[in-house]
Amino acid sequence: MNTIEVTSPYDDSVVGNVPFSTMEEVEAALDLAYEKFQDRKNWLPKHKRIEVLENLVKI
Repeated sequence: MNTIEVTSPYDDSVVGNVPFSTMEEVEAALDLAYEKFQDRKNWLPKHKRIEVLENLVKI
């Protein structure tokens, strides 16, 4: 898998590497994300989403 090196603009140190995706891979990921977004029956209820976000803030 090809990766892209990510550097800090502050000191040009390497922060990490991220995968490099082809246009087809990006389009497939976006299509899947849109499909899942449209399928609201599998969404967490509003109160559960709020609970998740409140717990995230505590981290």
